[in-house]
Amino acid sequence: GPTDLNAPAPFAPAPAWSETNWTLNLAERSFPESVAAGRVNARSFTLERATVQAGTLTFRHQSRTEEEMSVTINLFAKQGEELAGQNVNVDASWTNAPKVTLRWKDEQQQPLSHTYRKGYALKMQFGAVTNGILPGQIYLCVPDDQKSCLAGVFEAEIRKPAAPKPPKTSKPKSPPPKR
Repeated sequence: GPTDLNAPAPFAPAPAWSETNWTLNLAERSFPESVAAGRVNARSFTLERATVQAGTLTFRHQSRTEEEMSVTINLFAKQGEELAGQNVNVDASWTNAPKVTLRWKDEQQQPLSHTYRKGYALKMQFGAVTNGILPGQIYLCVPDDQKSCLAGVFEAEIRKPAAPKPPKTSKPKSPPPKR
């Protein structure tokens, strides 16, 4: 039935992920109604926390643990609120797509990452902002050998954009002291 986007989504167990969920042609695919899940570099990924700061969406799995992984998408927005009600569709044929970065840790707990600017498929739908939360749905498939992907619903906490550093030239120079 229709999903009430305002109800907190229970953390249902992630559906078993299969190769058939991965495709670079998302036109025919519908969003899963479960909490966003998938795979990053062949490891199971289940959304623990989502944030949006400026146009940067970050999806985290098990932050600050050995299993820490994240998916970051840099959308073209100055603040999270601008994404409300928007649909995003990125075709795998685009050559200048929004930057997508996957991060994970290797066996030695060294952080690794891979950034994609083309070749991936993404579709997202955002709902209306409520109490600083931007709800949405995502379906992302990345063209790596491990068929990394992320699909389902999320509620991203809107963070204020980082304060811009004041340019060094903004302060008027005080006149030299008179001797």
